[in-house]
Amino acid sequence: MKNILPLIAVSLSLSACATGYGRGGGLSHGFTDSHLQGDTFLISFSGNGFTGIGRVKDYALLRCAEVAMNNGYGFFIIEKSKTRGAFPPLLQKPYAEYSIRGMNASAAGAYDARNIAETLRAKYGLNTAR
Repeated sequence: MKNILPLIAVSLSLSACATGYGRGGGLSHGFTDSHLQGDTFLISFSGNGFTGIGRVKDYALLRCAEVAMNNGYGFFIIEKSKTRGAFPPLLQKPYAEYSIRGMNASAAGAYDARNIAETLRAKYGLNTAR
């Protein structure tokens, strides 16, 4: 028991270092988005070495939902995706990038933007829309 307490303390302190949800760009962690053309957008999220790839992908997906809704779309489909885990840890940042197309009606493979946003905000305790 005595040997496990330091491990718990280190684990808790490292989890507190995970990247939060917010705008990034350049060398900072967070999301970026750009309007490519028409109903197509490019969204990315970059974490730090303490952020798991699952969280990075969720945050990128959350930003996809927000971008779709902010542009008047209720649904979106991911047309292309690229992800990279943090390996080796602390030397490479986890990253997710999605090219999405906004849609006004559901279709096969489409995400419901409002449902995705509500679910992921609740999962990570993010209560404000962006």
